[in-house]
Amino acid sequence: MVKDPTRIQRIHNPTLPGAPLLLLPERLLVRWPLRASTPSIGDPFSGTEISVPPHLREVVLTLLFSPSALARCDAAKRLAEDQTSRRRILLRIYSRPYVQQLLASANRIEPELREQIEAVGGVPIRRLTKAAYAPTLARQIRRVRL
Repeated sequence: MVKDPTRIQRIHNPTLPGAPLLLLPERLLVRWPLRASTPSIGDPFSGTEISVPPHLREVVLTLLFSPSALARCDAAKRLAEDQTSRRRILLRIYSRPYVQQLLASANRIEPELREQIEAVGGVPIRRLTKAAYAPTLARQIRRVRL
């Protein structure tokens, strides 16, 4: 018996660049290769399909689309708290090293620095993850370069 391919029901605008990713049960296309033409609604989908329970839907959308690096790190931390969500969702969206960087940022950035970052409107995720590995608050601030 051949399984009928999953069909795309909605497309997030804009889609993220990267390997094809579809969120179930909504069948929402959220990631598609950069230079490939975007498929249409109703087209069959081949790629990574992730089933997201309703209570985690907003967390996953925050992880994927939030402009705030801190919010994305906190969303990754929330997903990682449950081993099932970590394995079935988080590690299928991002690579293990990237997930480790997100979690380090969520866990290690000092509260004082969090307030400063939010006050200036945020920083790029690369600088935030670099600052997470600094041993002191002063060094974290230097690495973030506010």
